[in-house]
Amino acid sequence: MNALQWFDVVGLLGTTAVLLAYLLLQADRLPAHGVVYPLLNIAGAVGILVSLTGGFNLAVAILQLAWIAISLYGLARRRNKRPRHRSPPG
Repeated sequence: MNALQWFDVVGLLGTTAVLLAYLLLQADRLPAHGVVYPLLNIAGAVGILVSLTGGFNLAVAILQLAWIAISLYGLARRRNKRPRHRSPPG
């Protein structure tokens, strides 16, 4: 068995991040509408993309890019839904 390369380790950490996010969501330990869930998904997808430097797979690359795009979309929606504080009339 060959030793793991650095990109394999990064990919395993990315996989762990995605799976941990999903596990915590399903266990009601992480809110779906918070920022931690999409951030874990983005970090995981980036790690998996990095792992593809060791052996490219188009289907996996497309899936991870979509995962990142959807997570960024969710973060943008959360940001836009936050109530804005107005200055008192002066």
